[in-house]
Amino acid sequence: MDMHDLNNTQILSVYYSSLMIVVWILFFTIFTVSFMTFIFKWVGQQADEMDLKQNPTVLKGGRRVPLRLIPGGGNKVFQARHRLQVGWYILWYGLGAIWLLDGLLQAQPDMALPLFVKLVFQPLANAQPSWLKAVMDLGIYLWNQNTVTSNIGAVLIQVGIGVAMLTGRSRLWGKIAVYVSLLWSLSIWVFGEGMGNLFSHPSYFNGTPGAALIYSVLSLFLILPKKYWLEGHIARWSLRGLSIMWIVLALAELLPKNGYYSPNGLFSIIATLSNMPQPQFISSSLESIASAIFRAPIVWNVGFSMIMLMLGVMGLFVRSRKVFLTLTMAWLAFSWWAGQDFGFFGGMGTDLNMSPLLALMYVACWWYGEASGDGHLLVRSVNNNESLRANRG
Repeated sequence: MDMHDLNNTQILSVYYSSLMIVVWILFFTIFTVSFMTFIFKWVGQQADEMDLKQNPTVLKGGRRVPLRLIPGGGNKVFQARHRLQVGWYILWYGLGAIWLLDGLLQAQPDMALPLFVKLVFQPLANAQPSWLKAVMDLGIYLWNQNTVTSNIGAVLIQVGIGVAMLTGRSRLWGKIAVYVSLLWSLSIWVFGEGMGNLFSHPSYFNGTPGAALIYSVLSLFLILPKKYWLEGHIARWSLRGLSIMWIVLALAELLPKNGYYSPNGLFSIIATLSNMPQPQFISSSLESIASAIFRAPIVWNVGFSMIMLMLGVMGLFVRSRKVFLTLTMAWLAFSWWAGQDFGFFGGMGTDLNMSPLLALMYVACWWYGEASGDGHLLVRSVNNNESLRANRG
């Protein structure tokens, strides 16, 4: 389409759609960063309060000893040092909340229909190598034995994981739920996501490396011994792992054999999303992006690849944490909208997709997960059991 062939109304419409895309990206970035910062700090404060009540210990001489009294002014106060980074609690409650929401999405009526398998799983399986297709076909066969019963089972598992994690952080059922989360997400990654299309035209916009794989990694971080959090290993592993992921995805996007330089490459992915039942302004914005990609596929593909490559390299050599996190959240917000359609529109969205999970990993495992000496200092009044101050030790 040539701009010279458009009348004034059509030109204004194109400019308006482009402006709305920019405004939406800015709004969503600001909203995401602000909301996550507020909620995560609140969750961290609540976790501090709960953990101090249940685990009144203090680090002394390199080991944990019972809480001690410290004379101070007219009152005596208790001093305790938090045993874990706030990021651990953010990850625990964040993952539990996402599993609960996924269970509710799984309960949508269309999920129990054979059409769900035909439209979602079967095309994905057909695009995989023969060995992986055989594995996925087995899963499809078992699911189709009774689609209603299978879907009810999936709903109960996911809701059960979410509820157990949200209510049982220090209970046995909460710990069991994390192990179930790991096993269930790995099974979804293989049978439901075709291993994130790693062996069939891999692309971040095509679901690589797979949301279920991110679930399993986050679950594993919660299962690992706490010392890996206290010593900052989780923060380092998560940042380096995500950085390597972006670099690999950028290189996969640039490989000609994956077909993303052709007009129908990325265009077909985003155009399909725009046809899903959803609010008109989202559908229109996706159509605008798809149209732009169709006209200049090489420019857009290289541009997306350079963004992912930049994030990967920046993650390996972080200089400004705030700048890096802001840029990452902006990309995740954009890709969640433009490449993943927020994951839940259309009646057949089974989860929120990858961007919220990656954002959770960045914030919980890296930003709030870095080692901070002895942790978080809490000082409590003996008389009224009220927190007087909280700061990083």
